Amino acid sequence: MIKTVQAFWGRSGHIEGVLAGLGATSTFLKLTLFASLSAI
Repeated sequence: MIKTVQAFWGRSGHIEGVLAGLGATSTFLKLTLFASLSAI
């Protein structure tokens, strides 16, 4: 039972990690774009 729960959390945690990584990347790109526009 515990192993099943750990496997489930490991899988969902990985997916959340990927989504968080994508979100952080897009946020970073937006900040970079905003900063470059502000610098002009």
